[in-house]
Amino acid sequence: MGSIFFSWKKQEHESNKEDEHHKSADADLADKAANTAATTDQNPSKSALNPQTLDTSKPSMDLHDIEIYQHPIIFPPHMPPPIVHDGPMRVRINMDTYIRTKPIDEESCFDWWTYNGGSPGPIIRIRLGDVLEVHFTNNDQSGMQHNIDFHAVEGPGGGSSLLTVNQGQEKIAIFKPLRAGLFLYHCAMAPAPVHLAQGMYGCVLVEPEGGLQPPAQKEYCIVQAELYTSERIDEKEPVVYIGPDDEVNREKIENELKGLSRLDMDIEAGMLEKATYVLFNGRKGAEGYNFPEHTDESIGLLADNLLAEPGDNIRIFFVNAGPNLVSSFHLIGGCWDRVWREADLISAPAQAIQTTLVPAGGCVVVDFQPHVPGTYTMVDHSLFRIEKGAVKFIHVKGDPLSRPDLYASGSGHGLENCEACKLHPK
Repeated sequence: MGSIFFSWKKQEHESNKEDEHHKSADADLADKAANTAATTDQNPSKSALNPQTLDTSKPSMDLHDIEIYQHPIIFPPHMPPPIVHDGPMRVRINMDTYIRTKPIDEESCFDWWTYNGGSPGPIIRIRLGDVLEVHFTNNDQSGMQHNIDFHAVEGPGGGSSLLTVNQGQEKIAIFKPLRAGLFLYHCAMAPAPVHLAQGMYGCVLVEPEGGLQPPAQKEYCIVQAELYTSERIDEKEPVVYIGPDDEVNREKIENELKGLSRLDMDIEAGMLEKATYVLFNGRKGAEGYNFPEHTDESIGLLADNLLAEPGDNIRIFFVNAGPNLVSSFHLIGGCWDRVWREADLISAPAQAIQTTLVPAGGCVVVDFQPHVPGTYTMVDHSLFRIEKGAVKFIHVKGDPLSRPDLYASGSGHGLENCEACKLHPK
């Protein structure tokens, strides 16, 4: 098994011989990609039955004539700002990869293989008709090769063949997505399941023409993924990996990680699909969590909370990066008012869905409009996974008993929860 899963070590020396060839080719890569993407496809995919795929029956405009928009680097649970441009844009994003030691919970940390320092990586938001220009740099401290496979991209390897980079190398690729939807991206470098499970995943939202309807007052992103780990016992002073811009803060970062157990990837557990953790946004959800009082002052002070007001249309972009498990995405305290199953943004959404299945490598988009204030809990309803970390909260400001027409005590008592409740906080 070791020869299968760590074949990248053998490839590393061979790939270094090609470095000079890659560097000379990279200078012309953007021009070649632009010319390729501007060709005519003789098999149109747009029809009356499929209105939110791009019409490829006509030649595209020269990609060099499209105005460039520099995409911000934003990580879940937050979303990039809504799209406001009318015509096609050339959306440029700068991505890199490096190893970063980060906590999983209050007891353990892990050497994540990241995109831009995040696991999950940054969210990319474009609209059907836009062009995506990806600048990808490999800053991996170990010397591994990496790439990006975009499920939104049509072409060999989802673009990974154009974006395989050696240590210290940058490549540029240009793609024109043909279909609206929410799509996973991940590293597909061999061994692909290890690169993905180690933290190399994120998502691309390709909005339909005219945007998503109805409008949402709040938008958030949740990425579910598994970790397969065992505790490291053979290293007295483990290396702390940090980003290229964090060296000035090394001492502070090392102090924050002191006392935490260091975990390693367990490939055998991955093969057996026995996950140690099932995480939302790379962090164990309810462990050590202090639920806020529902006041404007206290709730606004908590970092990365999912906040809303009664009556808001809350839109969740949910991704199941896998690599193995199917998710049963459920909202405790309500139903999903609209569900774009498997992130099909072409068809009309289903309505009033209590739990929706999301396959590994798949996505879903859901809306929820709360009327009763309080904390709502998102889980994978394979409920033992809550103990492994798969839980996240939406805080709707206000007193839960302020809507007696919808939610009230029949005997005059207030709210009461079980001790150390992870599911039904006030």
